[in-house]
Amino acid sequence: MMKTRPMHAISTLYQSSVELTEDQLLTFKSESYYAPYFFLLGGNKLSLEKAEIILDTLFQHQQIDGRIPLIINGDTTPFNQPPLHAGIIWQYAQSIEDKKLAKQFIKKYFEKLVQAHAYWYEKREMEEDGLVVILHPLESLLPASCAWDETLMAWKKRTEISDSDISASLFKKQTELLHASGKPEKEWAVKDPVVNTLLCWSNEALISMGKMIRKNVSEIIQWNELALYSMNEQLWDEEYGIYRAYDINTKELPLSGSIGGLLPLLAGIPVQEQAEAMLGALRLNFEKPDYYKLASNSLYADATQVELPSRGAISLFLNWLLFQGLSRFDLIDFAEQIKNDTRMLVSEYGYYLHYLPQKDLVKNCGIGKGNNPFAAAILIPFMNTDASFYQETSEDPV
Repeated sequence: MMKTRPMHAISTLYQSSVELTEDQLLTFKSESYYAPYFFLLGGNKLSLEKAEIILDTLFQHQQIDGRIPLIINGDTTPFNQPPLHAGIIWQYAQSIEDKKLAKQFIKKYFEKLVQAHAYWYEKREMEEDGLVVILHPLESLLPASCAWDETLMAWKKRTEISDSDISASLFKKQTELLHASGKPEKEWAVKDPVVNTLLCWSNEALISMGKMIRKNVSEIIQWNELALYSMNEQLWDEEYGIYRAYDINTKELPLSGSIGGLLPLLAGIPVQEQAEAMLGALRLNFEKPDYYKLASNSLYADATQVELPSRGAISLFLNWLLFQGLSRFDLIDFAEQIKNDTRMLVSEYGYYLHYLPQKDLVKNCGIGKGNNPFAAAILIPFMNTDASFYQETSEDPV
């Protein structure tokens, strides 16, 4: 168990963090998708009143078409936030002891969440296969991932741009096209296994919420079933035991060492045999003597940069998501190893969103700003959840 003092410190940091304004939180965002709704991960440590204030503010930004825009440094962009909302809101709703209040809470936001998912399937499903595309790496959980290197280089060659910062050039081009109602998918569009996993995970949450408040969820079930089928038909790589991104324009599935290819465990996308192959891929690529788990890119890949988020540094949030995914398939031992390594990092170095994976390499393995409010929000459920939680408490909603 984590020592009492660090856990008390996490709770104290969390309680002070929930009162920070969005402007005050800006310096703690290592990636643009971090937002106040992450504080719902604190469960019953967050009052229902405060949770509603946070979500009311979030949905004030929702567009007429259902899109929840990505906000970067306070500026609203035409890009989409990763579809984490329903999954996180459902986890919070389950912590509300008064089930009447929980139902009222869900009713308040259910249709807004459905509209957000409908945007993905109506505007971003390019091939009628249940898989959505992202139009820039910033829409993924791993915006600087090695998984994008090949697709970005292919776009650079097609467009013959000379800028060295390909991602920034693509951001500018896609922004122009989205504002002009153009065809941004013709420039760059990728079926990202990470975003499609998050959408399936949040679909499951929506289905559970809908059943709780007696809503018709048949359309959401259809979205999810088709997505699961297509993920396995199109993106699964049996040889490597991972899911690979698909570039709509090049018609290729670039191979990378990104941890994102293993995230589909979270949403129950693989069957047990595939899940065990994915565990093998984790052990082969992300286990190394004197390294904490889990680097965000294979420890044996030439492109890995362990000091950079998305390209090798440990992501606290992805560790939490993969812990849940492994637990879902009863891969308890490895899930517990991830949790234990995370506990050691936090106890030794403090509260960060990212860490260097090497043990005893430097005085502080934390990357970015310490005493991070979002780290505290993630650690509350992570450190208080046993790896057997899924078998004990969860049922597949579909």
